[in-house]
Amino acid sequence: MHLIKVDAISSTNSLAREWWKENHGEELICFWAREQLQGRGQRGTRWTSTGGQNLTFSILMPTPRISLSHQFLLSAVTALQLAQFLQKLDIPRIAVKWPNDIMSANKKLGGILIENMVSDGGIAASIIGIGLNVNQEAFHHLPQAGSLKSVSGKSYDLEGLLESFLEEIEPALREVDDNRSFQVMETYKKLLFRKDVASTFERPDKSLFMGIIRDVALNGKLVVETQDDQLERFDIKEVRLRY
Repeated sequence: MHLIKVDAISSTNSLAREWWKENHGEELICFWAREQLQGRGQRGTRWTSTGGQNLTFSILMPTPRISLSHQFLLSAVTALQLAQFLQKLDIPRIAVKWPNDIMSANKKLGGILIENMVSDGGIAASIIGIGLNVNQEAFHHLPQAGSLKSVSGKSYDLEGLLESFLEEIEPALREVDDNRSFQVMETYKKLLFRKDVASTFERPDKSLFMGIIRDVALNGKLVVETQDDQLERFDIKEVRLRY
């Protein structure tokens, strides 16, 4: 995978998108910024990261072999690869919080934001944005945030860590297609944060309810068993897990 490094940029996803407009090709390209000034997370949130201490990067993936109806597969594969990579580093109690936050116990270590460029009813290219807290130790006003260093006590070489991860995720990205959906989703669900545990959820109107995560559908919707024993399906903007 080709690696392009920049010192500081507003967003690596935006850089990847601009690159795709001018350079259509088949090669996987990673854009790594030592400092990302306007990183984005799920639900339109900001991804804040101290420059030079963490990893903020985006992978441009041309023509993924995934249909629009199976696009969550790319999110699931990416989350799985990152989770399994961290397990190999002996980061404790790794889990994936739906849809694709990476957790160590109750601390959020990283997040993923995928943007698809759609053309003629299919996905022409995907941009996989990843933020991973690595050596940062202080997270002001973010009590649920953590980093590899805060949970392991070790410092990490950012470039070496990134290169090792890219070596592992590249074959997984090249292999994923609609036919692998069952295998990917079953593995994803085994790492799902708070699955089969009574939890508190928040709706967009701030109302709370109790439920139990039972499944994640192939389209990415979260399946929750509510207090009246009903199974409800929620899109990412329809519910938030409180923990």
